[in-house]
Amino acid sequence: MHPNPIPALAAIAALLATPAPKAAADEAADIEAIRAVIARMEAAWNRGDFRGYMEGFANPDVIFVSRGEFQKDWQGTLDHYIRDYGASEKTRGRLHFFDIRIEMLAPDAAQLISRYRLDRPVDPQDGINTRLMRKREGNWVIALNHVSSKEPARIAAPGIHTEDVVLFYKVYDAAGGRPTAEQLQRDYLDAGSDGLRQFAKLRNTTAERIAEAIRKQPETYVKARECLAVLPAIEERVTQALGKLRELYPAARFPPVTIAVGRGRPVAIGSPATGIQVGLEALCASHWLNPDAEDRFVTVVAHEYAHVQQARELVDDEHPTVLEMSLIEGIAELVSELTTGQVSYAYLAELVRGREKEIETAFVADQDKTDLSGWLYNTHPPDKLGDLGYWVGYRIAKAYWLRASDKRAALADLLQMTDPKAILAQSGWQPGISLESLPAGSGGE
Repeated sequence: MHPNPIPALAAIAALLATPAPKAAADEAADIEAIRAVIARMEAAWNRGDFRGYMEGFANPDVIFVSRGEFQKDWQGTLDHYIRDYGASEKTRGRLHFFDIRIEMLAPDAAQLISRYRLDRPVDPQDGINTRLMRKREGNWVIALNHVSSKEPARIAAPGIHTEDVVLFYKVYDAAGGRPTAEQLQRDYLDAGSDGLRQFAKLRNTTAERIAEAIRKQPETYVKARECLAVLPAIEERVTQALGKLRELYPAARFPPVTIAVGRGRPVAIGSPATGIQVGLEALCASHWLNPDAEDRFVTVVAHEYAHVQQARELVDDEHPTVLEMSLIEGIAELVSELTTGQVSYAYLAELVRGREKEIETAFVADQDKTDLSGWLYNTHPPDKLGDLGYWVGYRIAKAYWLRASDKRAALADLLQMTDPKAILAQSGWQPGISLESLPAGSGGE
């Protein structure tokens, strides 16, 4: 009687189907090496080293495919990048590859699919790369690169209203640059828009206080006119930023923006209850935020649009803690970065460099306090530290977002936050943490 061969065959099949330990280790090493190639490419692009970026592609025989066409060869693509992206940091933007999926096809071949995003002020891009990786002389390179780009979401222009600025300077000029409180009340505040009156009410901006500010800081109101020149350009960029916000957070609302002239502060106000108001003279004078006036306006408006989306109950909280308000502002900074490519308080990162752990350890000790003066709304001259709650809150929010596998859901959680302690606990943040060291979630944005 012959023994039943089926169990023996099944055992052999199982053995063949199970990769040998060495083969599995080799595959893992290859996948890690491929990820390292993509990381080096991303870093090279972001420092303006286009030749370093192109080292990730097979030279000279890489094949580029996009928009239904075969594109330029290796050298032609390098020339294109230098010519069309190399003029400045703004034209180059900041490149990020994420949601990277790698499948080994053979010991010397792999398929890589990833998403990419190029953040820049004008014409931001995002989409999907499909790549055939080949191992040549021990090094992995991209032999075939296919790009499927996504058309940016378009929304109607949000409406940036500057009629009150025109009205103010009509009154200002008629009074020879010295309008009285009576003139400002009658011909400006009373005659202005509902947005102006809301702005004045929210920040106790009276005719007397405006007149006093003009008397004490006349140059502020003279120089504010210079910023009028950037207003036509910012509308298109703000519209692009809000299109990105709509993609990331489909429930986003976009009330109009009122730009007016006030008493020298605040720079801007954003709220789910009252919309957005911007003080032209205050924002124009805040060159320390960002020396580029156009970038300054766009990032601040994007920051304020984040406040419009936030939970109403937090806005109504009369005694917020340091943690709560820092997260409210920090989440708005994250939204500014995700939609424009940079935060609005860009100057802080350089000032705190090397002191991250010291500052954030102090923040932990103060997080439950309701006296906000040590961390928020205490702006100092640009060479001194102030408003550090914006920076710490941004780092907590960024940590939460980076760790999330579903980036859209994470952003929704942040914008609709009602429990700051829960966000902090789930973020993985701790004093001095390096955000670059956090494991990025695998989900798409």
